[in-house]
Amino acid sequence: MTFTLTVTNPGTEPLSSLTVSDPRCDASAPALQSNNGDSTPNVLNPGDVWVYTCASHTAVTDTTLHNVVNVCGQSPASQQICGTDDADVTLIAPAQAVEPLLPGVARLRGPTGCISRSTHVLSVTGSRIARVSFYVDGRYVGTRTKPNSGSRYTVTVRGSKLRRGSHRVTARVTYASGTTPQTRTLNLTFARCARALTPKFTG
Repeated sequence: MTFTLTVTNPGTEPLSSLTVSDPRCDASAPALQSNNGDSTPNVLNPGDVWVYTCASHTAVTDTTLHNVVNVCGQSPASQQICGTDDADVTLIAPAQAVEPLLPGVARLRGPTGCISRSTHVLSVTGSRIARVSFYVDGRYVGTRTKPNSGSRYTVTVRGSKLRRGSHRVTARVTYASGTTPQTRTLNLTFARCARALTPKFTG
């Protein structure tokens, strides 16, 4: 809420050292916007009109705003002259809207069954994805915050670096704000199988 504060001198004596205070102002004091071309800007003479502004915040639950402004100045006889005015404003709460949560989709694809010693790509695709963190057998491999292969969030594993046996890939997906669910965990299992040996016969 912004107030315009008009300060005048209805008396017969000029006032100096003018102070304008408003406890509802968000700033330390109201700001002078215009003195309407006053040739004596340090003195508020009878008939002068000085304009100040003041911004005051309100809470959504407030229904009214009561504002009190106090102005003081010093007369030529060093007497302090003060004046007070107030205003009440009726507040209308803004309409509160809740945006619907949008569904997030994610799929993990990669090798299954026995894999070879070569490299294999694991990828996550879907919608409203913000980032994907990959783990192999519980060990952190890396995080992707944007697709690094077309629309796919990918990580590469090398079969020759894995021990023989079963391995588990986990992709922890975090969706963009306003998505339901906010996160999702995907899993995939493959194996590094022992190479079958062909027996040699001698005659």
